[in-house]
Amino acid sequence: AAYRRLVRAEAAERERLARDLHDGAQQRLLALGAMLGTLEAVTGDPAVKEHARACRAELKEALAQLRALAREVQPALLVQDGLGPALEVVAERLGTRVALDVTPRRFSREIESTLYSALCETLSYAVEGARATRVLVRVGEEGGRVVAEVGLDGARPGGPAADPVADLAGPSGRIRALRGEMEIGGGPRAGLTVRMDLPCE
Repeated sequence: AAYRRLVRAEAAERERLARDLHDGAQQRLLALGAMLGTLEAVTGDPAVKEHARACRAELKEALAQLRALAREVQPALLVQDGLGPALEVVAERLGTRVALDVTPRRFSREIESTLYSALCETLSYAVEGARATRVLVRVGEEGGRVVAEVGLDGARPGGPAADPVADLAGPSGRIRALRGEMEIGGGPRAGLTVRMDLPCE
């Protein structure tokens, strides 16, 4: 029960932190970029103009890194549109083929946040640990429970013999904290299936 309260608090804190990053730090950096743009436009000093241009380029890079951090903490798409759209963005960045079949139904904040985090870690394991070339992700509702399955093919030749149980211990604990279960079948060289299910709230 205590761990479940901790997971819920973590989901709320992730949402707050992502909101603060977007509404606070990002907006300040955008305003600073606009000020540097004005300075570059009005100054007659070539050295100042070049320096302002260089500062804007550095600021643009810092803003991109901050946005990436905000997406990792709590993607705006997850809060606004749910698991499907948020996972689409993750799948596009993985560098391997990922097929998604995700219900449009919305679940509670802690369920969506926990599932998103667990699925991201599982997808990361699929690419980096199991070296999968094809991954299938399904999320749906079955008998009052939300069920997520990740299926992947065997490892590419030369891939590490990763231990899925050890590598996925973190998401497994978070799923169990919400009275859910996580099962891992198969192995990285023969294909692997990860199933998560937890009660809908």
